[in-house]
Amino acid sequence: MKAPSSAARFLRFGIYTLDEQSGELRKNGIKVRLADQPLQLLRLLVNRPGAVVTREEIRAHLWSSDTFVAFDMGLNSAVCKLRDALGDSADNPRFVETLPRRGYRLIAPVEPLPPDPVTEIRLRNRWKAAAAGLVVAVVSAVGALALTRLDLSEPRSVVSLEAQAVYRKGLLAAGGHTADAYITAVKYFEDAVARQPDFAEAYASLAQIQSQLLFVGGVAPPREVAPKAEAAARRALQLDDTLAEAHQTLGTILQVYWRWDEARAEFQRAAAVQKLAAGKHRQASHQLIRKGRFDEAAAALDLAQKGDPLSPDALIVAAMRYRGAGQHERAVAALRQAMVIAPQASRAHFQLGLTALQMERADEAIGACEAAVRISRGNPRFQACLGIAYAAAKRVDEARSILDELETHAQQQYVSGFGIALINDLLGNKAEALAAFDRAYQDRAVEFSQMSQYPRFRTIGSDPHFQELIREIGAPR
Repeated sequence: MKAPSSAARFLRFGIYTLDEQSGELRKNGIKVRLADQPLQLLRLLVNRPGAVVTREEIRAHLWSSDTFVAFDMGLNSAVCKLRDALGDSADNPRFVETLPRRGYRLIAPVEPLPPDPVTEIRLRNRWKAAAAGLVVAVVSAVGALALTRLDLSEPRSVVSLEAQAVYRKGLLAAGGHTADAYITAVKYFEDAVARQPDFAEAYASLAQIQSQLLFVGGVAPPREVAPKAEAAARRALQLDDTLAEAHQTLGTILQVYWRWDEARAEFQRAAAVQKLAAGKHRQASHQLIRKGRFDEAAAALDLAQKGDPLSPDALIVAAMRYRGAGQHERAVAALRQAMVIAPQASRAHFQLGLTALQMERADEAIGACEAAVRISRGNPRFQACLGIAYAAAKRVDEARSILDELETHAQQQYVSGFGIALINDLLGNKAEALAAFDRAYQDRAVEFSQMSQYPRFRTIGSDPHFQELIREIGAPR
């Protein structure tokens, strides 16, 4: 079966037509709703009709190695949704055939079609509607980057197609969840705001991804990264104070500056904006339904319901709150549930390691931290957690080996001194622990905003210099 021309925009198979540019699927001219992942899977299949698209190819195309998603569950869900949209059956397929343990293929002939003038006009009208301030849904590989506005009737500037295109590339790049992916995303977002200086959402995403560089390690000290993220967040809020993402990021940055009360106020503002925005989107969806604008109503409702209490990220955050309240078993249960949903979520394993350390279960902490290091391909913060677990378990040689690795890495890249200090503290190395802690203080290490999540310093805990620095930091414990 011949593959369609790469230049073809409209691809027809059976009674369905896929618009490659807009991503719209139509059945006899009537639009069929299809979520993003099933749509991307369909695109893979229709561009290779008759050929087997392997599970490995689908994984690489739809999910990065560190994305918070259980691959088998996610792929099965995407295939089921695609078959539902096509009215297809796994037992008697007319379109999507399953090849067990190998992959899938489209068995219907695919025919490229010339552009439909009516469709072209409809698409141009859609861009005009979005520019006039109607609902815009930004689909991202990073769910955390979903953007909302408090007042949907509020006029907004028209964002150029060029700036939007670059911005979407940034969102896709950020889905890699690695330092290199974040650096690439930052470049795209910087390009987007250079093309469109009043692009508030791009500034918000730029700030958020720059703040992520604080946590992945190996990039630069927080004292160098934080000012850039702060400037982008404040510019986003200057343009649009209703962007919850920008308030959340600014709160994170203010913690790096140890301005705890101001950070708390930003987090509260972010939560309030998100709650009000959800109500606004629901109200807007009802109004749009009454006017017969069903596509726009669906987009508004998607934004209203974007919070997913059973997402891996939400479970990890809940676990951290349980742990902070001393409810360790509930924290463990939430983290294990997150790992069932997303086995490759290195952050869940890392948080499980910290929780086990607080529960004085060093052996469990070692297993969890080893998994976090393996999945993340050597995140320095996760390596430090493993070293702390080794030290807590009295496995001195392994702890010293981790220390050597971290100190070697620190000669070529930024490595937080906080973890190095805590490992030395647990090993009884007072001078080395104090020196590393002082370095972390100078760098404004992000761990200071999370000190209650780590074991207490004991060897240097009573040292006057340590206590003086703790007073200056003022970090809650």
